[in-house]
Amino acid sequence: MINGCIYYIIDPEGYYYFGSTLYFQKRMSSHYCSLYTKKMLTKAYNQFRKFEWDDLIKEIVEEGEYESREKLYMIESEYIFNSRNDPLCLNVVHNPGADLSYGQMKKWRPGMKRARNKR
Repeated sequence: MINGCIYYIIDPEGYYYFGSTLYFQKRMSSHYCSLYTKKMLTKAYNQFRKFEWDDLIKEIVEEGEYESREKLYMIESEYIFNSRNDPLCLNVVHNPGADLSYGQMKKWRPGMKRARNKR
């Protein structure tokens, strides 16, 4: 079992992004660095760069013990999938029923980044 959480970041215009992590504060530090070093050119980062870091709301929406990292990803994907028709959601939508292992997700995420840039 692992401890983890699903979180979202929302900007003053109402655009938001879901994510999952085992270490919330460390992940927020990573987002902060990516936001201001401009190494990440996803739609979410491009949107969030319009604002100061402190103007973005960063909240945990669900936390607990999960049987695996894959299960945590699956729950994150459900949040994303349930927001698929919301134009304010900045995530790439994928099927929550997909059987993605952590290793598959690591291979899949670079494609997600390319897809976000095209949105």
